[in-house]
Amino acid sequence: MGFWTSGPVIGSLIVSVVGTATIPAVVNDPRFWTHEYRICGIAGLVVFVIALIGLKELSPALRDQLMVTLRDRALIEAKAKGLTEADIEAALRHPFRQLLKPDVIISSFAVSIMLADLLHVGRVQRDLPDHRVRVLAQGRQRPGQLELGFNVIAVILIGIISDRFRVRKPFMVIGGVLGAVMVVVYLEQAGHHPGYYSLALMLALLSLGLGIAYTPWMASFTETVEARNPALIATGLAIWGWIIRIVVFAAYLCLPLVINSVTPLVNYGAQVQAYATQYKGEIAFATTHPTVVAAAQKVPPPVIATAQKIPPNITATAQKIPPDVLAIVQKDGTQLANAQKFAPELAVIQAHPALFTKLATYKNPASIPPALVNQAIAAAGGGAKGLKVLTTISANQAAITGVIAVALTCRRSPRTRRTCRPSPRTRRS
Repeated sequence: MGFWTSGPVIGSLIVSVVGTATIPAVVNDPRFWTHEYRICGIAGLVVFVIALIGLKELSPALRDQLMVTLRDRALIEAKAKGLTEADIEAALRHPFRQLLKPDVIISSFAVSIMLADLLHVGRVQRDLPDHRVRVLAQGRQRPGQLELGFNVIAVILIGIISDRFRVRKPFMVIGGVLGAVMVVVYLEQAGHHPGYYSLALMLALLSLGLGIAYTPWMASFTETVEARNPALIATGLAIWGWIIRIVVFAAYLCLPLVINSVTPLVNYGAQVQAYATQYKGEIAFATTHPTVVAAAQKVPPPVIATAQKIPPNITATAQKIPPDVLAIVQKDGTQLANAQKFAPELAVIQAHPALFTKLATYKNPASIPPALVNQAIAAAGGGAKGLKVLTTISANQAAITGVIAVALTCRRSPRTRRTCRPSPRTRRS
């Protein structure tokens, strides 16, 4: 049963691996999907050739001999059990009536619910695109491939172990509980951003639990049917196939009530249209200036929060500043900041230019005559205040000199004099 179950799983794993290797993350050609059908067609032709060469049909005579041998074997086994050919014919009558019993129906229904949950998890996985994008961005193997790989290992390995210990139910309980727990854990990730290893581990454990439960159940189900009538194994599997299709069909009818399958644009179409009309200008600007939008999205949130706290009147005043003034701010921003920082010191220098020009001729402050020092202290405000101003000028001589140099450049250049001097409107602002 393990090898039989692994067939579809291995097929799905191969399809997933081939799709990952051949489908790029971004598909620009709308007809690219036909490429996958070509791959499927080539694979089908290869398998057909292998089957055509490798499979051999028995000759009619040998087939008739084999059928007679099997029939004789069945008659011998029946006679050994004390059954006549009439009893065998009677045992084959009303096959569905014989097997439509609680142990067969309830078991089929339970495993159908388990497999339907697996299909639902697959649907949720498709509805969580952020998971898939994160995995593709990291260039690793998709968690779905790990899921199928663990399932293949589980169905084969647990089938061998179950046959070795000749028990079914403990494996069914362990696998069912593990699968149910991992389904809940996985669905709890909706709306969150689990990492690659967390997602891969959840899917691997989920698939492992389902594999642990399913193979022993399959063996137990056939044994249950065989206990009722060994000749009706195929009928029992038909009943299970009938029940699982009904359960999956009903589940898919109810699934849209739980998980919406349409995009938010369909759900909120009217609201999106209203926003598109209300912010038509903003949308047009964002469409025509993608570089500006991209740069704006990189602005840290604290900077945006600070900008939002600026009063509207200040923002309106800033918008009225002429471009030539903004050019000066961008070019001589450091000097303008220093001009505000050392405004008291610059005011003293501006009021006594001859005095500070004379002080500048002394390279060593210790060589300045005491009378000149006292005169400078008095010009700066006298006492401790004057001494503090002179100390600040001496400690920040380079920054103050830079401010004076920019001011002299603006004053001497006829071309930049108009730019350096704010307009009356800006001065009033």
